[in-house]
Amino acid sequence: MGALERCLRCWRRGASGARATRARRGGGRRGAAEAAGLTAELAAAAGAAAAAISHHMAREEAAVLPLLVAGLCTHEQRAMVWRTLRAMPLRLLERMLPWLAGARAAPARSPAA
Repeated sequence: MGALERCLRCWRRGASGARATRARRGGGRRGAAEAAGLTAELAAAAGAAAAAISHHMAREEAAVLPLLVAGLCTHEQRAMVWRTLRAMPLRLLERMLPWLAGARAAPARSPAA
């Protein structure tokens, strides 16, 4: 069983499962070493998930974006971006727009070759 599965099982077990575990162990609290181990496993699983998502997005950008640029005129690209932005919740837009503006401005700051 992987680290993520163990963490999810513990989370689903919740407080009642924690009480049962303490009862089997003699009523003591879970130790700091065990908590640190679970935290490290969770962090490793989150890091692996983030790496997998980043790798997938990089592959998707390399494969899909050139096809979109070649297959859609500028007007169609703008319409697609506008429809995507309108579909997003406002809170997500608040978090995403500064990142998007920074990504858009980054190539302009780099020296010309």
